[in-house]
Amino acid sequence: MKKTLFILAAGVMALTSCNNEPSFKITGKAEGIADSTWVYLQEAHGMRLAKVDSAMILNEAFTLSGRQDTTVLRYLSAKPKGGKRQRIDFFLENGNINVNLCGEASATGTPSNDAYQAFRNELNDSKKAMEEVYAKFRDASLTNEQRIELQQQVGTLMSTMGDVAYKHIEQNATNKVGEHLFVEYNDYISTEQQQVLVGMLPEEAMNNRKVQRIAQHLEILANTGVGKKFTDFELTTPEGKPIKLSEVVSKNKYTLVDFWASWCAPCRAEMPTVKAAFDKYSKKGFGIVGISLDNDENAWKKSIKDMNMTWTHMSDLKGVDCKAALLYGIQSIPYTLLIDQKGTILARNIRGEAFEKKLEELFK
Repeated sequence: MKKTLFILAAGVMALTSCNNEPSFKITGKAEGIADSTWVYLQEAHGMRLAKVDSAMILNEAFTLSGRQDTTVLRYLSAKPKGGKRQRIDFFLENGNINVNLCGEASATGTPSNDAYQAFRNELNDSKKAMEEVYAKFRDASLTNEQRIELQQQVGTLMSTMGDVAYKHIEQNATNKVGEHLFVEYNDYISTEQQQVLVGMLPEEAMNNRKVQRIAQHLEILANTGVGKKFTDFELTTPEGKPIKLSEVVSKNKYTLVDFWASWCAPCRAEMPTVKAAFDKYSKKGFGIVGISLDNDENAWKKSIKDMNMTWTHMSDLKGVDCKAALLYGIQSIPYTLLIDQKGTILARNIRGEAFEKKLEELFK
């Protein structure tokens, strides 16, 4: 009898222990989606989403439950018949997670999801305003002045979004929310801000390959930043002659290193400003070396001729994998470096009015 009681007691204790293990429960709303539609819990594998679990919608609601040992980013999605796919990314962690899959999608109820939703709520106003501005660009009757005004509005909104991103990454730098936002929104914030934030991330965040790539890029930028000595490289001229950057830098008081490509419309739009500066200051010691990110040799040479770019040119014709671009962490073009005769980098990515003012200052 005592043996039987002991076995029963042990069974009750084991059951109680299992029930006390950490677990998650997702309680979802799916307003407007018909019964029997499946909701899928998914995880990312590169660019593809793989199904992890599923639940059926009944009375515009669904539930999913289980156990999650670590906080991870996951997705919930549903595709109504004849309707638009509904999807939200959220953080799967133990606790009660409340999800609204439709309309302004949301996920709340656990620390990570509350923090992520606070970011989304603050960013949404700027996103909506940005959509309204972009919609206005489609008006063919806009004057140049109106387009310039809209571009200024875009710049202001981008700055606001960057401020929001920085604030929430800083607030969540030690958790998975901050790590995710740092990867997804680093383009919205300045290099200096990125350098501050990457130093705040926990060591385990460096296991994230995307974080690693950003950190490596920031290191390159730091080593080739303003005030640093330029790093030399050798490429080939359109005539097939090897040439080093140092050969050009040593001949000029100041040298503009202009990363561009024949296929880059913004580069071509910028070229008249570059050419005007060369024509104005070349006799005073100003030089330019164009670094082409072209693959097509003929297109490269034709563009140089068509745009009357009478300065030094070089390329390895490896496109965006140009070794010079990789050496300086160039991720978009047009992009410029301004270097003095001693080899010191005076400015990075200086263009337009700021470029003109800088040259006036240097040659006054």
